[in-house]
Amino acid sequence: MAADVEISFFCTACGRPLAVDAAFAGKTVDCPVCRKKTPVPEATLRNSKQTERLWVNVEKNPFDTPSSCVSGKSGRAAFFDNRTLPILPGGVIASLFRRPDDGQGLCLSEENFVRFNGLAAEQFLHACATEFAVPDEQLRRVGSTMKSYVRFFRDLERTASHRARLFGYSTTSDKDVFTIGLGWGLALQILMISTPSKLAFVSRDGEDVDLLDELRDGLFGAFACFWVKFVPFERFPVAASGLWLLFNACLSVSPEHQFEYLKGILSGKNLTRKAVEKIFESQAEDMRNRAETAEKILQLGFGSVLTRFVQTMSQLGLDRTVTECFLLTLEVLAKAISRAAGELDNDATRHLQKISDDIASELKSISDQTANNNNGSGVFVGLSFAPLDSLIGLDGVKAKVRELVNFVRVQHARKQHGLKAAARSFHTVFSGNPGTGKTTVARILGEMYRSLGVVKRGHIVEVDRARLVAEYVGQTAVKTNAVVDSAIDGILFIDEAYSLVRSGGEDYGRESIETLLKRMEDDRDRLVVIVAGYNAEMRTFVESNPGLKSRFTTFVEFPDYTTQDLCRIFMAMAKRDQYTVAPDLKEKILLHFGVLWERRDSGFGNARLVRNTFDSVVAVQNTRLVERGLLDDKNAMSLLVESDLRSECEDDIREIVSLPHNYVVNCKNCGNAYPWTADADCVETPCGSCGNLLNFEFGELVRGPSNGGAVTRHDIPTRR
Repeated sequence: MAADVEISFFCTACGRPLAVDAAFAGKTVDCPVCRKKTPVPEATLRNSKQTERLWVNVEKNPFDTPSSCVSGKSGRAAFFDNRTLPILPGGVIASLFRRPDDGQGLCLSEENFVRFNGLAAEQFLHACATEFAVPDEQLRRVGSTMKSYVRFFRDLERTASHRARLFGYSTTSDKDVFTIGLGWGLALQILMISTPSKLAFVSRDGEDVDLLDELRDGLFGAFACFWVKFVPFERFPVAASGLWLLFNACLSVSPEHQFEYLKGILSGKNLTRKAVEKIFESQAEDMRNRAETAEKILQLGFGSVLTRFVQTMSQLGLDRTVTECFLLTLEVLAKAISRAAGELDNDATRHLQKISDDIASELKSISDQTANNNNGSGVFVGLSFAPLDSLIGLDGVKAKVRELVNFVRVQHARKQHGLKAAARSFHTVFSGNPGTGKTTVARILGEMYRSLGVVKRGHIVEVDRARLVAEYVGQTAVKTNAVVDSAIDGILFIDEAYSLVRSGGEDYGRESIETLLKRMEDDRDRLVVIVAGYNAEMRTFVESNPGLKSRFTTFVEFPDYTTQDLCRIFMAMAKRDQYTVAPDLKEKILLHFGVLWERRDSGFGNARLVRNTFDSVVAVQNTRLVERGLLDDKNAMSLLVESDLRSECEDDIREIVSLPHNYVVNCKNCGNAYPWTADADCVETPCGSCGNLLNFEFGELVRGPSNGGAVTRHDIPTRR
């Protein structure tokens, strides 16, 4: 900082070198070390600038508070303050440490966030030890890691221009990439040191998922999206190789080993054109594979990457300031990579703007969620029904979820107005056949409950009997408690929960139930349990134990999908995987699922049946393409035709089409019926009589001549 805007001096109480904005000359300030009052001289004292000084934040902070950090330029600056370290602000590093009581990330006050930004590295570590009781061993490891990263940063900084010339991109891009990459790498290393195992792992689909690995993959995935879009490997092989190698080293799992291996190349000792070509050859296959993965991610939209990233940060129990910092540096990284190959064309400019918009949307969502904690309107602006509404069918389930959400909103508003809020158990029974969306809705409900403040993290731990029940006496309670521990502040989803109750013989399932009931009571404010299974079996399960009956008071029934819903799910799968469904196949899948639906029993597979059917259709199409030599025909590779579906109902389908039949779309509001054909060019259209929105993607089969029966037929309404 220039001499005319800063005054350097010594604390009169403890003698520490300090610095303060020149606007406070002649005033008294609080020393951030000894907390005592000390006068500020009119000008910088001699020799006080020759040593490391501690910035004093008084009256007006040099940056906006973290809570408003995304609202303006000065607020954003707080996340790029390099006084503690050149790669990560002190306030963010402090937020990566954990509270000793529950392991959650530290939530710094506005004053402390800015104060920690102003501490030099050694002072920062001392403050963490004295103020947050960070264990000595943990602090020692963090301090050593910080020094390693700073050393590598200095090496990279010194040789940035030479490296940029050889790889053929700008020096500014090089500096931004390694600064952000090292900042992320350091944050990951600190999280590995500070995060307890119960928070580092969650259960999904019966498997333990390492959230820190998922976070690293998400960060690298974001980099790969920018890299493949702005510096495509086919057009800029050398520049792409350089950026790839640089970022990969910064985000390495084992930085010390990676630093030693790459230092000679990256820091300039052996950085020659021949070394660049060698790097290109060694990394080519890996980079092509990563590019293909990034292309698939971009097809889903960069917003999906951000959503998954924010969810992972939330599941790790980190304060919002850490997430905001990562998102803001993500935007800087995108701009740095976009500039690497020169001037942006129109397409790249539009893509960069879309990335900025997506990041701004996520930042607003985080801000909205925080604002919910202090609003009294009952309107949770960060709450979204979009994931729920995007599900096909399930109208009754959606209505029940809205009922649960509305209850929370109203009780929140009552509390804000000083009224008594009614208590309610959120433990829920999901009943229905397989493949009806129970697990999917549970995941969505977890995110909604997190937004509403019902649970803090909103993650879902999915288990079945095998994850809860042991084979020997005394082990089941231990096993069940461990599962519950992993679900704290989220949702425990027990599939086929009725299997915990078995008649006859010595069974440890009941021991698991008793353990679960106790934990549901002890952790009632931090745990939501959802049990799922077949309708009749779940009723028997709840009735089998008075404790279950008193705790599970909310029931959500998941009906079988209709024939049309099954067809729509098939079309959604095809669209997701970039396939086009020919009209003749549309008609055949309508008849195929219609016959299977009429034959259904309690084991009807619903969406799982659709998944199997779709996979089978794609497999037959693949064989057809190879046998006919159509692998160079892009259109043929994207098209699924009638012969690709080899239905087990072929005889029934042939019988239906051999007899008079037609298809209609019925308006549930007024009863009007409209003719439907497989080549219909609209998905939704309003009823011509009542205006009710009709789904025109698939019709219903009507056997007999088109002018027979009691169906009143109308002309197709105006389509949209």
